[in-house]
Amino acid sequence: MNQLKRIGICLTVLALVFGMAAIFTIVHPRPTHAQFVGATQVPGFFGNGVNAVVNAAIGNAGAVTNPASNGIMLVQGGSVYCGGGSVQTIGQSTLNLSLSTTYLFVWNCNSELLYAKTAVVGPGSPVSTSSVGTPATILAPGGGEIALATVVCNGTACGNGGNGSITDARSTVNFPGAGIAINTSTFANLPTTNVTDGTIILCSSCAQPTTGSATCGSGAANVLAVRVAATWRCY
Repeated sequence: MNQLKRIGICLTVLALVFGMAAIFTIVHPRPTHAQFVGATQVPGFFGNGVNAVVNAAIGNAGAVTNPASNGIMLVQGGSVYCGGGSVQTIGQSTLNLSLSTTYLFVWNCNSELLYAKTAVVGPGSPVSTSSVGTPATILAPGGGEIALATVVCNGTACGNGGNGSITDARSTVNFPGAGIAINTSTFANLPTTNVTDGTIILCSSCAQPTTGSATCGSGAANVLAVRVAATWRCY
């Protein structure tokens, strides 16, 4: 009998232990940690756009066009200067936009992405020091973004006829053109020491000789000054 009592007591204790464990589990569930997957899209990013589609079109880097009467926009590839000596490449791409919407096409130097942004609502400017700012619509490049073009889509197409338009927003700082930009100097400031023969400078106040030697003189024209045999010669 005592043996049966001991077995009963053990079973009762086990039941109490498992019961308390179940209660503890319900009251104190195991902590869960969400897996961080990062932002699903860039703020202001046009979610339905088809990005980074290679296109055979050629042209100036970052130029935006609409080759047809629809929402398909073409961005021409090429180099873009992001500052600090960083040069990146925009791939020739197409983006499929929704009609009746205005977009800003940008290149993001931080993420090296091309996308179209829609406007967001900002705080605006208060009418007085005591009033709340009137909400304003903002469509502008953010941190790390370089503006390419503002694209207005009407009911039938983006930039083709009607109220649609494409306004080039590229800066010469980021898109200096196909050539190589060279340093500029006035005639008075043309360096004379530690200058290697073959150095080329755009002189903004030089005169190109019409006869005799090509040695640079003072003037008011933009001419190329080339260092030859320790002498600046203008052409």
